[in-house]
Amino acid sequence: MSNDSKEVTVTEPKSVARKVTLKDIVQGDAFKAQLAMVLPDTLTPDRMVRVALTAMLKTPKIIECEPASVTQCLLDAASMGLEPDGRNAYLIPFGHICTLIPSWIGLVALARRSGEVSNIFPCEVCENDVFHWRDGKVEHEIDWKNPRGDVYAVYAKAFYKDGSIDTETMSKDEIEKVRKSSKSGNSGPWVSHWGEMAKKTVIKRLLKRTASSPELKSAIDLDDSEYSSVTTRIEKPVHGALEAAFTQAPDTSPMESTPETPNAFA
Repeated sequence: MSNDSKEVTVTEPKSVARKVTLKDIVQGDAFKAQLAMVLPDTLTPDRMVRVALTAMLKTPKIIECEPASVTQCLLDAASMGLEPDGRNAYLIPFGHICTLIPSWIGLVALARRSGEVSNIFPCEVCENDVFHWRDGKVEHEIDWKNPRGDVYAVYAKAFYKDGSIDTETMSKDEIEKVRKSSKSGNSGPWVSHWGEMAKKTVIKRLLKRTASSPELKSAIDLDDSEYSSVTTRIEKPVHGALEAAFTQAPDTSPMESTPETPNAFA
């Protein structure tokens, strides 16, 4: 053998721990245990997780949010018995912070669940409708055969189980003032579903007078917080779930992982 030959040292590749994703945290046993502690009997942790993953598919920016803000939103929704499915409540990203926003349908469901309300009927009032308001009582007639024109007001009528009826009416200008004070006033549901958000605004004002159940009060308070500065409420139970997720055994595969893409939730 030639004296000019050199020794070659071969270094084995180090294993790289797989990055824990938001999907891992939400689907983990630790977080499911947190959900089980606050969910009503009508919902299961597995169902809430499926709803959450579907929401991430529909709104991929949720995946970019701080995991703790997303899990807090899911716990808030679970404690009220609302699914963040885009019908009863929305998961809305603000930068890297996720916010839970109940819909008017979700508020009505909570009001009916309280046992005091039979139903709540919201409706837009348009230029070509026949509409009368007197001392809080409304009369509304719609000609469905002709164009109704632009919306100029929205009202809600609540039917209580004791036979009483209560109403709330707001002009479009009043609703627009509420929208402009919202941190999501120029995006999200206020842009894509203005009428639905307007109905919720009126319903919420109506329910504030009579809300008695803790879940309904929490939903109203949570929605009111949407009109304040962008903050996230991280509580200890969430940190516990996150810590358990991040301390799980790492994947020892030699291949480096890449951030998970939205289609991974399919």
